[in-house]
Amino acid sequence: MKETLGLVVPVYEGIGIDGPYLGDMVWNELEKEAHFEYIPVEYIRFKDTSGKVVTHKSVRDKTVYVVHPYYVAHDTHTEIACWIADELKRSGAKEINLFDPYNRSFRQDRRKGRESLNARWIADKYFLAGIDRVFTFDPHSDQVQLAFKRCPLEELHLSQELADHFTKHYDKSDCTVCSPDFGAYGRAERTANLLGLPLIVLRKVRKGTDNSAIEIIGDIGEQVAGRNIIIREDICGTGGTLVEAASCLR
Repeated sequence: MKETLGLVVPVYEGIGIDGPYLGDMVWNELEKEAHFEYIPVEYIRFKDTSGKVVTHKSVRDKTVYVVHPYYVAHDTHTEIACWIADELKRSGAKEINLFDPYNRSFRQDRRKGRESLNARWIADKYFLAGIDRVFTFDPHSDQVQLAFKRCPLEELHLSQELADHFTKHYDKSDCTVCSPDFGAYGRAERTANLLGLPLIVLRKVRKGTDNSAIEIIGDIGEQVAGRNIIIREDICGTGGTLVEAASCLR
Protein backbone atom coordinates (compact mmCIF):
# COMPACT_ATOMS: atom_id res chain seq x y z
CA MET A 1 0.00 0.00 0.00
CA LYS A 2 1.40 3.38 -1.02
CA GLU A 3 2.07 6.04 1.59
CA THR A 4 -0.31 9.01 1.51
CA LEU A 5 1.63 12.14 0.58
CA GLY A 6 0.47 15.68 1.24
CA LEU A 7 0.68 18.61 -1.18
CA VAL A 8 0.66 21.72 1.01
CA VAL A 9 -0.55 24.90 -0.70
CA PRO A 10 -0.33 28.31 1.08
CA VAL A 11 -3.53 30.35 0.60
CA TYR A 12 -3.42 34.17 0.62
CA GLU A 13 -7.07 35.08 0.07
CA GLY A 14 -7.18 36.78 3.48
CA ILE A 15 -4.77 39.47 2.26
CA GLY A 16 -6.46 39.96 -1.10
CA ILE A 17 -4.33 37.62 -3.21
CA ASP A 18 -6.72 35.18 -4.83
CA GLY A 19 -5.86 31.84 -6.39
CA PRO A 20 -5.33 29.71 -8.22
CA TYR A 21 -1.80 29.52 -6.82
CA LEU A 22 1.16 27.62 -8.22
CA GLY A 23 0.41 24.84 -5.76
CA ASP A 24 -3.07 24.51 -7.24
CA MET A 25 -1.56 24.08 -10.70
CA VAL A 26 0.76 21.37 -9.36
CA TRP A 27 -2.26 19.72 -7.74
CA ASN A 28 -4.06 19.65 -11.09
CA GLU A 29 -1.22 17.46 -12.34
CA LEU A 30 -1.08 15.27 -9.22
CA GLU A 31 -4.73 14.73 -8.35
CA LYS A 32 -4.85 11.71 -10.66
CA GLU A 33 -2.36 10.11 -8.25
CA ALA A 34 -4.57 8.56 -5.55
CA HIS A 35 -1.86 8.68 -2.88
CA PHE A 36 -1.65 12.51 -2.89
CA GLU A 37 -3.84 14.69 -0.67
CA TYR A 38 -4.45 18.43 -1.11
CA ILE A 39 -3.68 20.34 2.12
CA PRO A 40 -4.38 24.11 2.13
CA VAL A 41 -2.60 26.30 4.67
CA GLU A 42 -4.21 29.68 5.31
CA TYR A 43 -2.04 32.74 5.91
CA ILE A 44 -3.73 35.21 8.24
CA ARG A 45 -2.39 38.73 8.80
CA PHE A 46 -3.52 40.89 11.70
CA LYS A 47 -3.96 44.65 11.71
CA ASP A 48 -0.74 45.12 13.69
CA THR A 49 1.08 43.39 10.73
CA SER A 50 1.81 40.19 12.69
CA GLY A 51 0.41 36.94 11.33
CA LYS A 52 -0.03 33.19 11.60
CA VAL A 53 -0.74 30.14 9.45
CA VAL A 54 -3.52 27.58 9.95
CA THR A 55 -3.60 24.08 8.45
CA HIS A 56 -7.12 22.78 7.87
CA LYS A 57 -6.32 19.06 7.42
CA SER A 58 -4.38 16.48 9.40
CA VAL A 59 -0.77 15.86 8.37
CA ARG A 60 0.06 13.31 11.06
CA ASP A 61 2.61 10.73 9.86
CA LYS A 62 2.52 12.16 6.33
CA THR A 63 5.40 13.15 4.08
CA VAL A 64 4.43 16.59 2.83
CA TYR A 65 5.58 18.84 -0.01
CA VAL A 66 5.09 22.59 0.41
CA VAL A 67 4.86 24.56 -2.86
CA HIS A 68 5.97 28.06 -1.86
CA PRO A 69 6.70 30.63 -4.61
CA TYR A 70 6.65 34.39 -4.05
CA TYR A 71 3.29 36.03 -3.41
CA VAL A 72 4.40 38.48 -0.72
CA ALA A 73 7.48 40.56 0.14
CA HIS A 74 10.73 38.62 0.52
CA ASP A 75 11.07 38.76 4.31
CA THR A 76 7.43 37.74 4.78
CA HIS A 77 7.90 34.95 2.23
CA THR A 78 10.70 33.46 4.31
CA GLU A 79 8.79 33.87 7.57
CA ILE A 80 5.72 32.14 6.14
CA ALA A 81 7.84 29.18 4.98
CA CYS A 82 9.18 28.78 8.52
CA TRP A 83 5.75 29.19 10.12
CA ILE A 84 4.28 26.54 7.82
CA ALA A 85 7.11 24.11 8.54
CA ASP A 86 6.87 24.71 12.28
CA GLU A 87 3.10 24.14 12.25
CA LEU A 88 3.41 20.97 10.16
CA LYS A 89 6.12 19.58 12.43
CA ARG A 90 4.07 20.31 15.56
CA SER A 91 1.06 18.65 13.91
CA GLY A 92 2.99 15.42 13.45
CA ALA A 93 4.21 15.50 9.83
CA LYS A 94 6.78 12.78 9.23
CA GLU A 95 8.86 14.66 6.66
CA ILE A 96 8.67 18.22 5.31
CA ASN A 97 9.96 19.10 1.84
CA LEU A 98 9.91 22.73 0.70
CA PHE A 99 9.69 23.74 -2.95
CA ASP A 100 11.13 27.27 -2.90
CA PRO A 101 11.36 27.84 -6.69
CA TYR A 102 13.31 31.08 -6.29
CA ASN A 103 14.62 32.73 -3.15
CA ARG A 104 16.26 36.13 -3.44
CA SER A 105 18.61 35.43 -0.53
CA PHE A 106 20.26 32.50 -2.31
CA ARG A 107 22.31 34.89 -4.43
CA GLN A 108 24.09 36.15 -1.29
CA ASP A 109 26.08 32.92 -0.89
CA ARG A 110 29.52 34.36 -0.18
CA ARG A 111 30.98 37.25 1.75
CA LYS A 112 32.99 40.21 0.53
CA GLY A 113 34.30 42.06 3.55
CA ARG A 114 31.76 42.62 6.31
CA GLU A 115 28.68 41.38 4.47
CA SER A 116 25.90 39.19 5.75
CA LEU A 117 25.82 35.61 4.47
CA ASN A 118 22.10 35.50 3.75
CA ALA A 119 21.99 32.10 2.06
CA ARG A 120 23.47 30.44 5.15
CA TRP A 121 21.07 32.35 7.40
CA ILE A 122 18.09 31.10 5.36
CA ALA A 123 19.43 27.53 5.40
CA ASP A 124 19.81 27.56 9.18
CA LYS A 125 16.39 29.09 9.64
CA TYR A 126 14.74 26.48 7.43
CA PHE A 127 16.49 23.68 9.32
CA LEU A 128 15.46 25.03 12.73
CA ALA A 129 11.87 25.36 11.50
CA GLY A 130 11.82 21.62 10.79
CA ILE A 131 12.30 21.49 7.01
CA ASP A 132 14.02 18.28 5.92
CA ARG A 133 14.84 19.15 2.30
CA VAL A 134 14.62 22.20 0.03
CA PHE A 135 14.15 22.19 -3.75
CA THR A 136 14.87 25.24 -5.91
CA PHE A 137 15.15 26.06 -9.61
CA ASP A 138 18.47 27.07 -11.23
CA PRO A 139 20.19 28.77 -8.26
CA HIS A 140 22.48 31.71 -8.96
CA SER A 141 25.52 29.61 -8.06
CA ASP A 142 26.09 25.91 -7.36
CA GLN A 143 28.06 26.83 -4.25
CA VAL A 144 24.84 27.82 -2.47
CA GLN A 145 24.58 24.10 -1.63
CA LEU A 146 27.46 24.59 0.80
CA ALA A 147 25.21 26.76 2.96
CA PHE A 148 22.71 23.92 3.33
CA LYS A 149 24.66 21.47 5.46
CA ARG A 150 21.91 20.27 7.81
CA CYS A 151 18.95 20.84 5.50
CA PRO A 152 19.95 19.58 2.01
CA LEU A 153 19.27 21.75 -1.04
CA GLU A 154 18.42 20.06 -4.33
CA GLU A 155 18.87 22.05 -7.54
CA LEU A 156 16.32 21.51 -10.30
CA HIS A 157 17.84 22.67 -13.59
CA LEU A 158 15.49 23.95 -16.27
CA SER A 159 17.71 24.22 -19.35
CA GLN A 160 16.27 21.05 -20.90
CA GLU A 161 12.66 22.13 -20.28
CA LEU A 162 13.33 25.62 -21.66
CA ALA A 163 15.05 24.20 -24.73
CA ASP A 164 12.17 21.79 -25.36
CA HIS A 165 9.62 24.61 -25.00
CA PHE A 166 11.56 26.90 -27.33
CA THR A 167 11.99 24.17 -29.94
CA LYS A 168 8.27 23.37 -29.85
CA HIS A 169 6.95 26.92 -30.07
CA TYR A 170 9.56 29.01 -31.92
CA ASP A 171 11.66 28.97 -35.07
CA LYS A 172 15.28 28.76 -33.90
CA SER A 173 16.91 28.71 -37.34
CA ASP A 174 18.21 32.29 -37.03
CA CYS A 175 18.87 32.41 -33.28
CA THR A 176 21.96 32.84 -31.11
CA VAL A 177 22.20 32.22 -27.36
CA CYS A 178 23.81 35.00 -25.30
CA SER A 179 25.34 34.89 -21.83
CA PRO A 180 25.02 38.47 -20.46
CA ASP A 181 28.01 37.97 -18.13
CA PHE A 182 30.52 35.34 -17.02
CA GLY A 183 28.30 34.22 -14.15
CA ALA A 184 25.59 33.07 -16.54
CA TYR A 185 27.96 31.30 -18.93
CA GLY A 186 27.40 27.75 -17.67
CA ARG A 187 23.62 27.71 -18.07
CA ALA A 188 23.84 29.68 -21.34
CA GLU A 189 26.28 27.10 -22.72
CA ARG A 190 23.97 24.23 -21.71
CA THR A 191 21.04 25.96 -23.40
CA ALA A 192 23.04 26.62 -26.57
CA ASN A 193 24.18 22.98 -26.74
CA LEU A 194 20.65 21.67 -26.22
CA LEU A 195 19.30 23.94 -28.95
CA GLY A 196 22.25 23.39 -31.29
CA LEU A 197 22.86 27.15 -31.53
CA PRO A 198 25.96 29.38 -31.44
CA LEU A 199 26.87 31.04 -28.14
CA ILE A 200 28.20 34.53 -27.46
CA VAL A 201 29.36 36.05 -24.18
CA LEU A 202 29.17 39.60 -22.88
CA ARG A 203 31.14 41.05 -19.99
CA LYS A 204 29.60 42.99 -17.13
CA VAL A 205 31.81 45.65 -15.57
CA ARG A 206 30.69 46.63 -12.07
CA LYS A 207 30.77 50.36 -11.29
CA GLY A 208 29.72 50.58 -7.66
CA THR A 209 26.98 48.64 -5.88
CA ASP A 210 24.10 49.32 -8.25
CA ASN A 211 25.81 50.37 -11.48
CA SER A 212 27.38 48.29 -14.23
CA ALA A 213 28.24 48.41 -17.91
CA ILE A 214 28.12 45.70 -20.59
CA GLU A 215 31.01 45.07 -22.97
CA ILE A 216 31.25 42.77 -26.00
CA ILE A 217 33.91 40.04 -25.91
CA GLY A 218 35.52 39.13 -29.22
CA ASP A 219 34.20 39.50 -32.76
CA ILE A 220 30.57 38.39 -32.59
CA GLY A 221 29.24 40.15 -35.68
CA GLU A 222 28.33 37.02 -37.65
CA GLN A 223 26.49 35.50 -34.69
CA VAL A 224 24.47 38.67 -34.02
CA ALA A 225 23.80 40.63 -37.21
CA GLY A 226 20.29 39.94 -38.48
CA ARG A 227 19.68 37.20 -35.90
CA ASN A 228 17.34 36.80 -32.94
CA ILE A 229 19.15 36.63 -29.61
CA ILE A 230 18.15 34.41 -26.68
CA ILE A 231 19.59 35.93 -23.50
CA ARG A 232 19.94 33.19 -20.86
CA GLU A 233 19.99 34.91 -17.47
CA ASP A 234 19.33 33.48 -14.01
CA ILE A 235 18.10 36.52 -12.07
CA CYS A 236 16.13 39.59 -13.14
CA GLY A 237 16.34 42.05 -10.24
CA THR A 238 15.69 45.40 -11.89
CA GLY A 239 16.11 44.26 -15.50
CA GLY A 240 19.07 46.58 -15.92
CA THR A 241 21.49 43.91 -17.13
CA LEU A 242 19.02 42.62 -19.70
CA VAL A 243 18.28 46.12 -21.00
CA GLU A 244 21.99 46.94 -21.27
CA ALA A 245 22.74 43.62 -22.97
CA ALA A 246 19.96 44.18 -25.51
CA SER A 247 21.17 47.72 -26.17
CA CYS A 248 24.74 46.51 -26.63
CA LEU A 249 23.69 43.78 -29.06
CA ARG A 250 21.57 46.15 -31.14
